[in-house]
Parts: sequence; C-alpha cells; structure tokens
Amino acid sequence: MARTFVELQIAQAKPAGTSATTAFAASGSRYVVRQVCLSNNTGAASNVDIWLDDDGTTYNNTTQIYGAKAIPTDTTIVIDVYWPVADGGSIGVATSTGGAVNFTFYGVEMTV
Repeated sequence: MARTFVELQIAQAKPAGTSATTAFAASGSRYVVRQVCLSNNTGAASNVDIWLDDDGTTYNNTTQIYGAKAIPTDTTIVIDVYWPVADGGSIGVATSTGGAVNFTFYGVEMTV
C-alpha cells in the first residue's frame, strides 16, 4: 500500500477548565505537528502547558513538552515545532485560566 501525507489543521481546543484535557488522540494515523498557535483573547494573561504522550493519555512531568509559558492578554503566539505523534498517542493541553487560550495544531497526517 502507498502512504499518503496530508497537510491539515490537526486539532483545535479551548479548555473550559484548568485541568489537562486531550486536544486530540491519534487513531488509525500518525501525525507530525509542525505548528502550534496559542491565542489568548481574554482580559488576563494565562499560562499554558502541552503534553505529548506517544502511547496514551498520561499528562504529567514525564510527557510535558511545552510548559508554563505565559500568553499575554489579546495575544497570539505561533510556535514552529516537530512533534511526531504515533497511532495511539495524544496531545494534552491546559491553561491556568479556564476558557482563556485557544490551542490550534497544524501539521501532517500520515496513513498507510
């Protein structure tokens, strides 16, 4: 079988609370996250955390890939990354202020 590669918006999440939330879980495909947009459109700065668990949904200090970054009010930050996510893996996100930051992940989906 031939592999296919499709560039796309992989996921978008805006956690309502402050606990870690799964932004997306890979199922049936592999992904490479190439860019993350963090957008805070509220009246207060908020810290963000991102986790990458290659084989599940464990979000703690062993899987944290981006942490405690302050996103100022009314600001969008774009980060170029290279984060492979295996089939069965996931990306988790959290903010210090619920509903404050929108996480958008762009990259490539790879299927066999």
